[in-house]
Amino acid sequence: MVQDNTLELISRLYLPQQHWAAVESKILRQNKALAAPIVPADQLRQVAVSPSLLGLSDAIGNLTHQLVLDRPIFWCITRARVVNAMIAGYRSPDMYCVVIAEGALDTILNFCAAIMASEPLFWFLSEGTDPVDEMKPPKRSRREAWMHISAEADSRMTDDNMVRSFLLTYIASHYLMAHEIGHLAGGHLPLYTGNFTAEADGSGRPSLAESRALERDADALAAGATSYLLGSPDFVAGWADVLKERQAGMRYFLTTAYIFFSVMDLFGPEDPFAIERTHPPALVRVGVMSTMVSLLLDNFGGYTKDEAWELARRSIRAVEIAVMELGGGMMTAEEVALLDADLERNLREHADAWPTLSARLDRGHLEKYWWSQGLR
Repeated sequence: MVQDNTLELISRLYLPQQHWAAVESKILRQNKALAAPIVPADQLRQVAVSPSLLGLSDAIGNLTHQLVLDRPIFWCITRARVVNAMIAGYRSPDMYCVVIAEGALDTILNFCAAIMASEPLFWFLSEGTDPVDEMKPPKRSRREAWMHISAEADSRMTDDNMVRSFLLTYIASHYLMAHEIGHLAGGHLPLYTGNFTAEADGSGRPSLAESRALERDADALAAGATSYLLGSPDFVAGWADVLKERQAGMRYFLTTAYIFFSVMDLFGPEDPFAIERTHPPALVRVGVMSTMVSLLLDNFGGYTKDEAWELARRSIRAVEIAVMELGGGMMTAEEVALLDADLERNLREHADAWPTLSARLDRGHLEKYWWSQGLR
């Protein structure tokens, strides 16, 4: 059952029906992949399970109650079968709206439940025990292995696996929403809507390198918000059966982030083999995010950069061993080397682009989030 406080949030923050036409019109102009009927609020129980709705609604509640915005913010789910989401601003009516595809929630839920059939991954998450790589030769490529697990998800979605995956699905849904709201809180949206006068090209729209920098910033802000939530005493007390020690929350978060990034990478709207992409491959994305989130965590007695990356490395390894166990495929040594080089390129690109780009952004909203100090 969806908790009462979630239903209350949905009734308050879900897109009112009189605004559907404006949102659907912008979807058709801006992101046709999301074009599908919007799900009425009273039907949400039928299209998404509790952890998805809890994650989405809690992210709205956690992140937006501190924002003093010029317009209200709503969210909605479309029946689109894609793995995609977007945030957009509107002047008539005056509002912001985060749109999430039903396919994104279903795919994340199904894959999290399927991969939790791996006992070594479960024990890594719950106890911190690193799984053993049995060094079996792969039968498939990594991409084929992830697709294989997804294709067999229904057969692995047992009641036990659904219970085990509840926190993963919750974190993934929270992160998905927090990433989109991160664009808003980080002051990104005016660069896309044309309300900002650019100093250089006169258009106000960011270049590809700047767009990637904004995506990395949204990742870091979402990571900070989710890490802060996972470390809060009330949340830890509510999940005391699995969050048994200090590192448990970060293990769950970084493992979920890698699964989420991989699902978005392999099943999402971008070509996973394209070079000029807004989002990098999953290993690169979680590596960049881990480096950036360490700036946040270190500010309040959390993790150093090296500690954050080491835990991310262990989480990535645990997921990849589970994928090998369940899907029979993994990355080759050559792929790992290329991704390591791509990670360094991403970090250099961000260091080069960010100082000039951040000077064009209104970062005032971030002062409301005390945990964001390292990213202001």
